[in-house]
Amino acid sequence: MNDKTLIRGSIKAAILIALLILLCRFASGAMSIVIMALGCYWAMTYQTGKGLSCYALFAFMVCLNSYLLPKSGALGIVCRVAPVIMAAIFVLTNVAKRTQDRMPFHTLLPYLFFMTISSAQGYCPKVSYLKLVNFLAFWVGIWIGTQGLSQSPKEAATLRNFLFGLTIVLVYGSIVSLAFPGISYALDDEISRAMQEAGLEAAAQVYSYRKAERMGLFCGITFQSQALGPLLVCAASWVMADMLYVARRISSFHMAILAPMPILIFMTRSRTALFSFLVAGIMLLLYAGKKIALPNEVKAKVWKTVQAVLILAIIFGGVLELSNHTFTRWLRKVDNVAADDRELVQAVTETRMGLIARTMNEFHYNPLMGCGFQVDNTTQMFFGNSPGLVLSAPVEKGLLPVMVLGEGGIVGAFLFWGFIFAFCASCAKRRYTITLSLFVVFLATNIGEATFFSPGGVGGIEWVYALGGGFLLDSILLQQARSYVHYFNTGRRGYIYVK
Repeated sequence: MNDKTLIRGSIKAAILIALLILLCRFASGAMSIVIMALGCYWAMTYQTGKGLSCYALFAFMVCLNSYLLPKSGALGIVCRVAPVIMAAIFVLTNVAKRTQDRMPFHTLLPYLFFMTISSAQGYCPKVSYLKLVNFLAFWVGIWIGTQGLSQSPKEAATLRNFLFGLTIVLVYGSIVSLAFPGISYALDDEISRAMQEAGLEAAAQVYSYRKAERMGLFCGITFQSQALGPLLVCAASWVMADMLYVARRISSFHMAILAPMPILIFMTRSRTALFSFLVAGIMLLLYAGKKIALPNEVKAKVWKTVQAVLILAIIFGGVLELSNHTFTRWLRKVDNVAADDRELVQAVTETRMGLIARTMNEFHYNPLMGCGFQVDNTTQMFFGNSPGLVLSAPVEKGLLPVMVLGEGGIVGAFLFWGFIFAFCASCAKRRYTITLSLFVVFLATNIGEATFFSPGGVGGIEWVYALGGGFLLDSILLQQARSYVHYFNTGRRGYIYVK
């Protein structure tokens, strides 16, 4: 795919995404059902690129600001039901494919099976099982839906265009939202959402937490700053990986998308996002750079660009800190540094220490088997007696390692980290270098707030970028490598990009 084709396809995708969101805004029930029907049709007819694009669109709409896209009524139901139905179709249509080109996700099955046992004696089995089904369906959709993309160049190109379009909407939509601070700094949006989904007490907790932060935080077109920051990191990592290892040069198109992202990430004041962004640089430049061959002139340009950016960041960062304590305010998450008498360590950690303490109480509930999948000690009170299906039971968790320990106990933590090790080792063995790199970035975003098992929140679209998008780029590299073998066998000249 040449630059003009990529740019044209990506801009068309961005316009289409914006139009669909607008239509869902004013005709949410009817339009969302049409999108779901089209996604199911494309999945059934092996149009994987279009099917996965619909799949990703629902995950993206879930994390949009409710002022832009209210998710009450039919749209909220469709956003949660559509991925489950589409995942079932992907399984029925793709499971018989004879291909080894799929992510090594089978190693997660022992953990998920154990969590069905752990949840039976946890805080609220009803909600745990519904969340297990929801996550399992979403995960299987990503796993099975993306398999064999290396054998379908047209479908891979369609999905690549769509993800670029999605990123354009995310980045430039958030920039436009700056003109509407009632949307881009939407404290009221988060409170009203908590009220709608979890009641008065949950809304009061959200208000207390956000008031304690003592500042307005930029959330762009998403529902929360802690959603926008990590999501931007996942999207930026994917765009950087595409530029370096698929486009294989520093292109103006990629840079037009990437350039505003560090600024937007900083505006969220998400310390998790900053940490994840640093991890992304290490994985894509140091790890992937050693595993995927690049022309020497490209390497030289990349490192010159990195050095220039670092020097400028240090200079401007120093000036901003000296002039108005920009980074101190960012680390402390307060605007009035003089009035904040907390120690720096306390200011950095206190917003998460309460969550960690609560999660450790869940561990003490049952140290061996934990408290159950994606629930806490308030879940039964809020949702346990709800009639019928519980489609949304939000729960806030802290660090991923502590969350896994609390929900699954010692046995669950052992199985989960066994999966992490096995998945990374298998990706390295199969040369899924970009998938592995972006998976590590995704894990890094879970240091501040655990979204790994939350496809009904921002975790879903992060999965799409990190795992679906990462495997897409690896699939394109596999296409290039196999084309080289074909050229070699026919006596024609070609290039191989993967070591």
